[in-house]
Amino acid sequence: MGLLDRIRDPYVSRIETRLSPRQQATVYAALSFYGAAREVTSKQLVKTFLTSLGGAVPTDAGQGLLGDVLVDEGLVAMLKASRLPKPGEMVLPFVGTIEFLVAVVGMFALVDRNHHLRWEGPQTLEGAHYSSNADVAQTQLIVRWSELLRLRDVELGRRAALGTFLVNWRSSCDTLVGGFVIGISRRGLDGMRTKGRELVRALLPHQRPLFDYFIRTLENGPATAG
Repeated sequence: MGLLDRIRDPYVSRIETRLSPRQQATVYAALSFYGAAREVTSKQLVKTFLTSLGGAVPTDAGQGLLGDVLVDEGLVAMLKASRLPKPGEMVLPFVGTIEFLVAVVGMFALVDRNHHLRWEGPQTLEGAHYSSNADVAQTQLIVRWSELLRLRDVELGRRAALGTFLVNWRSSCDTLVGGFVIGISRRGLDGMRTKGRELVRALLPHQRPLFDYFIRTLENGPATAG
């Protein structure tokens, strides 16, 4: 990167001049995974659930701040209950473990949730109240969504969680993490760099302290061969 680029993009410069290639891949993988996981949560879970509720909720329930919070909660629950590939099942193109990657993505989801709700909630997946059991986590999520949507009867939410939603929930918990890791393994660092830079530049002010912590963790970690 040239001097002007470093001035314009201090975060990108820090990543690409102070981290090894595999550490850079860790950063770009985490941001890409977070964006992809939010999209899956929004389209496969939140949208399906709201559609199943029909006229029980306003047509714009999935938009604005409420829509963001529904996605936040759904993503935290799904990450907490996700099945992770077993060690050795796949070659990782980044530093650390899949558990580390999921933990970082979970922290971003919780930072966004706490910001949207304007409260000091848990900051790690371990502290989130959702179960690691997918069936239990689904029930907890439906109760939480019913509260946020102010449904008169939680049974409405439970019935809406059947059918397509249930299929999507189980599929997401079973395949999201492994499918993403396979995808980025095929792309490699060069394939992640362009999109990763865009995601770094798009970080919001409330996300930057966590991102700084993430980068420091990698900088202070054990040396990793490039």
